[in-house]
Amino acid sequence: MVFVIEAVLFLVWALAGDDEDSAPGSFRTIVTLAWAVAMATAYLLYALLQASTKSADGQDVSVPLHQFFIALAIGTAIALIGRFLPRRH
Repeated sequence: MVFVIEAVLFLVWALAGDDEDSAPGSFRTIVTLAWAVAMATAYLLYALLQASTKSADGQDVSVPLHQFFIALAIGTAIALIGRFLPRRH
């Protein structure tokens, strides 16, 4: 459900652009940011799943703060990779 919400938000953002001249560039930016957000979210969900399996009762689950910084680093790396990859024409 989290990924569906993210997809809808990015789709609305993509459709809200009304300038046709900047559409390919802005579309690439939106796709790159969507990948970055999806990867960061996937890592956070993975970290939460790992934390819940290590919890004795499964109710008191917390993710350490450094996991959020790792997710931010992953999202940033994906965004930079998407930004600097050569474009296909």
